[in-house]
Amino acid sequence: MKVIPSEQHGFCLGASTTTQLVDSTFDWTTALSNKNSVDIIYLDLSKAFDKVSHIKLLSKIANLGISTQVLMWLKDYLSKRHMYVKVGYDYSDRFSCHSGVPQGGVLSPLLFIVYCYDLPDGLKTHPNVKIQIYSDDINIYGNYNEQSKDEVHSAVSESLRRMVDWANSHGIPINLNKSTVFHIGKSFSGEYSVNGTILIKSNLAKDLGVLFDSRMQFTNLIDHITKKALSTLFTILRNVHTNDQHVLLRLYKSYVLPHLEYCSQIWNPHTKKLQRKVERVQQIFTRILFYRTATNLLPSLPSYKIGLKHLSLQSLLYRRVFNYLSFCFRILRLHTKLRASKYWGFRISRARTGGLGLYCKGISTVSNNIIFNTFFRRGARWMNMLRLNIVNSANLATFKKKLRKLDLLRLLKMEDY
Repeated sequence: MKVIPSEQHGFCLGASTTTQLVDSTFDWTTALSNKNSVDIIYLDLSKAFDKVSHIKLLSKIANLGISTQVLMWLKDYLSKRHMYVKVGYDYSDRFSCHSGVPQGGVLSPLLFIVYCYDLPDGLKTHPNVKIQIYSDDINIYGNYNEQSKDEVHSAVSESLRRMVDWANSHGIPINLNKSTVFHIGKSFSGEYSVNGTILIKSNLAKDLGVLFDSRMQFTNLIDHITKKALSTLFTILRNVHTNDQHVLLRLYKSYVLPHLEYCSQIWNPHTKKLQRKVERVQQIFTRILFYRTATNLLPSLPSYKIGLKHLSLQSLLYRRVFNYLSFCFRILRLHTKLRASKYWGFRISRARTGGLGLYCKGISTVSNNIIFNTFFRRGARWMNMLRLNIVNSANLATFKKKLRKLDLLRLLKMEDY
């Protein structure tokens, strides 16, 4: 029996927020490419980890054929737990925990996934209705055209009704007032409601930390992450009183870079304007760093490119492209939960260098810039520009090593900063 469903991307080997979002955006952009629309429902579960019923959880584990000894050990692990609040040296009364998995426990994510393992199959009501789950974040979406609009709307509504029934029977309430409907495309199938509550329709959706708009552009997201990165950078520079270059570099890499690179495979900008906006954060940092760590007054600052070389940094554009290709390699080598055959196909390459011959499935060849630069389509173009001896590397470490030896951006006909 398959315990962890393919729709679950949380706390699983080879899965992450990136794998879920890459898979979702492929479905959405494929629909847009075929002149379809998509309705996406984001469901807000209230305190899901705290509401897990121990009785139902143990019953599900038993149904999976787990040995009696392990089952009894898990029962003992979950039972006779107490909680209290400590303020200073004072303690509140102790209360017994009759539900929930221990917060921060090593087993807790796995136990929650087991608790929900039967959920995706129960929500599948139509071939055009898909489910995506990351831990307790659940999305239901359906794609449709004018002819199938009413049919898919009814199917998504039925999936939503089943989701509410499952949540109620498992003691995990859904906060319908915080659940939203996000629409992509020209045609909208109509409102969604549950028990008389109409779900809020939003023009923006924050999916696992990535901000989407209805046109699948990422201008709002890039505005947000650059502001957040600059705010974090200036907070560090104001409060860390050191001129040690190595310390400041480490703080930048630990606290600022993650804002600029989280799930960049999804939103990697294709326009110069947005590329410059992201790069500007690192340009500001390097300029301040040279001023701050100078032992005497500098007659002039080094150029950005020379400064990066001195600090052993790469441009943010280079880092995004490098990570992009590395993720493509991982998908092709089945190092992730994603199946490459869903997104890519192969054909005989006519390139003199013997390219990979990769092409993106589903997405039409005549499309706008947004669809043209989606992850799998752009990934296919870039991977085809690499020599076969690089693409056929034995492992990811070797692939990365070979990439580092290339003038990568020049090979991909891109201008570095």
